Amino acid sequence: MTERAVRFGPAGALSGIYHCPEKAADLALPGVIILPAGIDQKVGPTRLYVGIARAIAAAGFPVLRFDYFGLGESHPSPVTGGGRAGSLPSDQGGDVDFALDWLSRERPQAGVVLLGLCSGAHDAHRVAARDQRIVGVCQLDGYGYRTGRYWLQYTVERLFDRRRWVNVIRRKLPRKASVEDGDPVTGDVDFFTMPAKRALAAELRAMMSRDVRLLYLFSGQTSNYYNYERQFAAAFSDVDFGQRLTEAFFPEADHTFSRSVDRRKLTARVASWLTNEFRPAS
Repeated sequence: MTERAVRFGPAGALSGIYHCPEKAADLALPGVIILPAGIDQKVGPTRLYVGIARAIAAAGFPVLRFDYFGLGESHPSPVTGGGRAGSLPSDQGGDVDFALDWLSRERPQAGVVLLGLCSGAHDAHRVAARDQRIVGVCQLDGYGYRTGRYWLQYTVERLFDRRRWVNVIRRKLPRKASVEDGDPVTGDVDFFTMPAKRALAAELRAMMSRDVRLLYLFSGQTSNYYNYERQFAAAFSDVDFGQRLTEAFFPEADHTFSRSVDRRKLTARVASWLTNEFRPAS
């Protein structure tokens, strides 16, 4: 595998790293583009994207990871004059479209798979819903919707969570005020809003009609909306996924898969999914 820095987009404003497999190009295999998450650069949180890209390239798939406009080594957009344009079409300054155009020219493939974490997962879906070049989407801690089984499991887990009851008792006990006491920081930062379920179902049906393959991976930190495998399929029982949807739940992993054991499982799962879904049977 070789890795090289590339620049593309208007005036070469976008910066990326291209991972090229060692063997000659297999034009039956799609290329892969890894989308940034939030304000993270193309290496990903704690270099998560580097490991994923190398594992994918080792499996024979060309990979491009890049910085959005105005982030990392990419310049502000000369089209919009600002920072990240996310999943806007290229005629409106959309950086993902420029990445798609570059990869399609560099190594014409049988389509492109988009991979992203958190807000990157959101961008991946939005582009896939409108761009015929996308043949697969891999969401890491992306969309998820609660079901009846989710609420049952959630309630049972809370009832038998010893730490929760200890915290409840402690909060009820009187204690002296401290000058350092203040409002606790609660709640997580949301980098995207879940789409309306009905609208998402319509987009998913359209993607299924194009035979787009989906891999949805969830960490334990999504337990506030996802807590068992196949929950996404259950939430969209009115969408015929056939064999196109694969889900996996890593309950011990954190949002950025920072532990090496979780990272190894994640990268192996992504690489095997690509191989199983897109490498023609010999």
